[in-house]
Amino acid sequence: MILDVCGSTNEEARKAIAFGCPEGYWVSAREQQLGRGRFGKVWESPRGNIYLSYVTRHVSTFLPLQGALAVCGLLEPLGLVPKIKWPNDVYLEGQKCAGILCEAIGGAAIIGIGVNCVRQERMNLEALLGDVDIDVLRLELVRQLDVWVQRDVLADYEKRSLLKLGDAITWQDNGLQTGTVQGLGAEGELIVLTQDIMRHLRSQEIHQVRAVS
Repeated sequence: MILDVCGSTNEEARKAIAFGCPEGYWVSAREQQLGRGRFGKVWESPRGNIYLSYVTRHVSTFLPLQGALAVCGLLEPLGLVPKIKWPNDVYLEGQKCAGILCEAIGGAAIIGIGVNCVRQERMNLEALLGDVDIDVLRLELVRQLDVWVQRDVLADYEKRSLLKLGDAITWQDNGLQTGTVQGLGAEGELIVLTQDIMRHLRSQEIHQVRAVS
């Protein structure tokens, strides 16, 4: 379903779940008035970008990673080289191009995705590719989601990860914490070594201390 304007596509997907929508149901909007990202952040949602929420009952801790890989699957055939900042921000040429918000509702989950396409965004597809067909890209994103929600993802994710073994990061947890990346855990969590203690981060917002080579 494609709407002209809505508050949030994730909220529209919630309504669809309440009415028993099928696996793979999706809703998109040309503009969102109440778009949001992780941690309640406002997601500015002007016309010209992709705003899409996808419903799956393959509920797992891997959904944020699977959503990010679906975006990579959309961008890579276009000749682009996307990278993923854990857990699910997609970057092009060092700048964020797409964000993902996953939400669980009962036995279902929503993967909400926003992809910057138009030039008013700092990093966008038009700046890299020229004119893009949003309708074609939207349908290809849905196709990629259909595939990735049913796949094992750790190996594919690590190939595209901005974070590498030994990278220094910071995050907030009762104050500023620092540690070095040790890899991904069996459930997609980020394993970090801090003061000789292994920590398993599951949803924190992280920041790299140094640039990735």
